Amino acid sequence: IKDYDAALKSYDQAIKLRPRFALFFHEKVQLLEQLGRINEVVQCYKKAIALSPKSAELFYNKGLFERVLKDYDAAMKSYDQAIKLRPDFSAVFLSKSLLLNRLGRIDEAVQCYKDGGLTSFSFDGYYHILMYDTDVLRKILLSLSDSSITLLDLSSICLWRRSAVDLAKLF
Repeated sequence: IKDYDAALKSYDQAIKLRPRFALFFHEKVQLLEQLGRINEVVQCYKKAIALSPKSAELFYNKGLFERVLKDYDAAMKSYDQAIKLRPDFSAVFLSKSLLLNRLGRIDEAVQCYKDGGLTSFSFDGYYHILMYDTDVLRKILLSLSDSSITLLDLSSICLWRRSAVDLAKLF
């Protein structure tokens, strides 16, 4: 039996004992998100960031959440803060480039991707883009100097993307 209220109370107790341990906030936020308790998620992020204002991970996760809420300006600010705190955090650059793409700022998206040091082809690095937009993926791939990418690779990528999108629709 799932007792969400008891789980939230347990997180609150853990946070009281270790208020600077960001993992507790992260897990509590995930549970609150699953329960659709949006206002509590926002408050939890505010508390977590107040306690750990130098946590790039918190700003990154906050940005992901804000993007889901379609608060794109806030998400962009959170991503920028995460990058300021940790300039080598490639996942933030990837997420920011996806957001820029969503906003129709393709050239900025490609530049952001490169700024994040994501300059060569790897399936892991492009997986998230495969889930969102084949056009931005194509533009990024064409802009890279990695000549090992073949038409067969691009075809495989498009097939994987289609499989991923189709599977996502099942859940």
